[in-house]
Amino acid sequence: MLIACDVTDNTAKRGAGLYNAYSMNLAGSYIARNVASEHGGGMYNDGKTLTTIYGAFLTGNTAYLGGGGIYNTGPLLIGGTTQITYNELRQVMERDILLFSPVTFEGTKG
Repeated sequence: MLIACDVTDNTAKRGAGLYNAYSMNLAGSYIARNVASEHGGGMYNDGKTLTTIYGAFLTGNTAYLGGGGIYNTGPLLIGGTTQITYNELRQVMERDILLFSPVTFEGTKG
């Protein structure tokens, strides 16, 4: 579990801020200004079990191929006051979140 962490100014091929290959709980953290040359500027989630994000702030992250904020291929729950904004994609696909598996947004209204 990562609680109240700042993950900033990192570079990587995938998951410049965070790369998750199994399971992760992220709460109250700030993920910003990370740059991935491929996917997942802020976070690359390839978890095999449920990954949760609560009350996190993902902003100003960049990816060149997909998912500037989050690139997701595993089960993901996003809730609380999580904000995923102003992330950038340099090529094609989705800017803030690119999803390839089930995602649940908790506490949303619409």
